[in-house]
Amino acid sequence: MTQRVKAEPHTSFIVHDRADVRMPYLKIAAQFAAQMHRMKKLAELKSDGSWANGAVLVDEGDMPVDWVVLADHRAVLWKRFTDDAATPGTMRCASEPDFFNDDVNAVLIDLCEGIVYDADGKEIHG
Repeated sequence: MTQRVKAEPHTSFIVHDRADVRMPYLKIAAQFAAQMHRMKKLAELKSDGSWANGAVLVDEGDMPVDWVVLADHRAVLWKRFTDDAATPGTMRCASEPDFFNDDVNAVLIDLCEGIVYDADGKEIHG
């Protein structure tokens, strides 16, 4: 994540954590885990809920790219607002959950990518 911030000096990055009142934290964490599960990525998220301890959501840019930075320093390019079609390994998905609609009824306005990077910024495959 640090490398991404340095590579985009004119882009805003907003870090959200449990203290952020923008969205209910647990609902965001559940949506992230469910969307990664549907893409068959980060299987440990479904089996062990402790992954969310210390994780933060990071918005990149005005039409945000949503990142999740895990406590073990992996960064996940979760999803972004785009009209791009899904490709193998990605899927159209709902934006962040809101107070009134559940993920099942949400409009699929984002592209979930689920690209995982290690602490050194190298993409982790598999």
